[in-house]
Amino acid sequence: MTKKNIIYWGFVIAYVVLCVHTLVSFWTHDQAWIDGEISVLFFLKMNVWTFPIGISFVTICVLMLDALKVIGLDLSSFFNLQAEYIFIWLIMTLLGYFQWFILVPRVYKIIARKFTHSK
Repeated sequence: MTKKNIIYWGFVIAYVVLCVHTLVSFWTHDQAWIDGEISVLFFLKMNVWTFPIGISFVTICVLMLDALKVIGLDLSSFFNLQAEYIFIWLIMTLLGYFQWFILVPRVYKIIARKFTHSK
């Protein structure tokens, strides 16, 4: 394993640990399911770790769920609050991984290649 791969996997592990810690610290908080401010802090932390794709995802999901409620389809009757939080956390974690460890390195390589060939 090269030094570059070790650094890459170190960042991946740190990212996953950070996201898991965010979920566990929220889940084990005694007021997590009562106090709305704690829920907001949970989503703010996840938005920081997955910015900008995380906040885009949450915004789109909230708008879609509100639109479904308007036409008479309330999905909250099928899922409890804990399941919704786990689902949103999982999707945000996966999107953040995609953004930071797949998309950003590819864009960096394209830009670096463009500037090295232009000289």
